[in-house]
Amino acid sequence: MGKLYRIIINDSDDLSDIYDKEMHDIYIHFIDQIAESIVAYCIYNDITGVNLEYAKKLVWGGLNGNAIFSETLTIEEQLEAQTLLAYENSNITANAKGEKDCD
Repeated sequence: MGKLYRIIINDSDDLSDIYDKEMHDIYIHFIDQIAESIVAYCIYNDITGVNLEYAKKLVWGGLNGNAIFSETLTIEEQLEAQTLLAYENSNITANAKGEKDCD
């Protein structure tokens, strides 16, 4: 039988925080699929240098700030994921794989 998730809410719990945590915890089960989509997007748009490993690091970088990020990755992996995502988000072209079209 599948897992049954039950949320108990008391005066100190904020429903949106609980929802965010649950969504990010579930999110890790789709890291490979999301990374594969990033690679496919890059291939389609002629963005070179993005392989599955790089794409997974970008996906993990998006989980920064969530407990699952620090509970799953080593400090070195966290820093690498944060750094690569920052390159892409800020369009630091010396290190980013693609060019950002908007701000």
